Amino acid sequence: MGQFDAVTASLIPNSIAFPHDKMDASIEIPISSPTRWDSEHPNLYTLGAVLTVHKSTVEKFEKKIGFRKVEQKRNKLYVNGDAVKLRGVCRHDTHPLWGRRSSPEQDEKDAILLRDANVNFIRTSHYPPAESFLAACDRHGIYVEEESAVCFVQNVPGAGSPLTIPIKNWFNHTNLGELKIVWTVTGAAPSAAGLLPVGDISGEFKGMNLTPGAEGTITLPARNWKNGEFLNLKFFRSGALGLLTTTYTLRGQPKGMSEVGIAFTLSSSVNRLTWDRRALWSAYPSDHIGRPQGIAMRDPSGPAEIYRSLPRGPWSHDSKDFFLYGPNDAGGRGTNDFRSLKENIWHASCVQAGTDLRVRAESDATAAVRAEVLPDGKVRFHIDNLWGYPDLAWGGTTRSRSPSDRPTRIPCACA
Repeated sequence: MGQFDAVTASLIPNSIAFPHDKMDASIEIPISSPTRWDSEHPNLYTLGAVLTVHKSTVEKFEKKIGFRKVEQKRNKLYVNGDAVKLRGVCRHDTHPLWGRRSSPEQDEKDAILLRDANVNFIRTSHYPPAESFLAACDRHGIYVEEESAVCFVQNVPGAGSPLTIPIKNWFNHTNLGELKIVWTVTGAAPSAAGLLPVGDISGEFKGMNLTPGAEGTITLPARNWKNGEFLNLKFFRSGALGLLTTTYTLRGQPKGMSEVGIAFTLSSSVNRLTWDRRALWSAYPSDHIGRPQGIAMRDPSGPAEIYRSLPRGPWSHDSKDFFLYGPNDAGGRGTNDFRSLKENIWHASCVQAGTDLRVRAESDATAAVRAEVLPDGKVRFHIDNLWGYPDLAWGGTTRSRSPSDRPTRIPCACA
């Protein structure tokens, strides 16, 4: 039975039989003249269902539902035949302690505060909203536009067209004409062995005459460019090989940076990251990316992620990001566990596959590391002395990146 306050609506038919050879079935139940839902009359019914097996009840389920008709006519929105004026805002999940997440209790408070402010429309932000927030909007009369969880997908040139890329010379004393530029187009994710897949296209050319601070463009040859390809640009300066020791000085607060440190580009044969760090809490789930010690594998070992399908493994083992790269993301950037920042380390290592050979960074628990899989399959090992959390700036607070505005001399060591 469906119920709203003291009003009930009879459901005919009111049962459905599941065939022995099928896991699902459907049924259509017409409802005549229901009490309708709109933002100023958020009428909801309680729909109940009981699962019975051999005359025994094995499960009960209840859900609040409403009835409304939504239409778009030219540039107007109609709900139940009435033109609607939307007064809305964009909403992110954010919490002062938990960061970019919320709770059912806060979802309820948010809906009440928004409705008290005469907001009747919410646009969610880039990721699927929690069911508890949608239910709160149903109860308090708020229209919701659920944004597609795919964004930042850009167009590519047409077949046979060159690719032009804006560029700026950030050097202080170097003209880009002094450098050699090597470009590589990777059509798919690197293999488990770290090798480039068959069909990669590459080339090189002398840098253009671009003085420090000047802006210009790089134009790559015409070809059949496709969505999902990775383009990697490398800039080389001639010079001798040898041991490089880096010490740098920060003068004042870094601006517009989320990381300050050094990075080493390592072999494509690196397949895992190990670490021991000073953690915030004493206990973590075994697959949590913030656990105090661990081994993070570069490549996922479970089934591949599929867009709009239920995950079949922990999030830390995922290597694709449909949110940033679209529904056809090929992955290949390493698992979330492998490429996530490990802060306040005692030591951390990028380890070569099949061996114990490694590049190891050591710290007094004041540095952070992360591993980045490059488009050519190599691994970049970042060692950060200062770092922040830029994503939290969307709806919360960010970590201070520098303790003071005094010049700070920072050595970085790697064994």
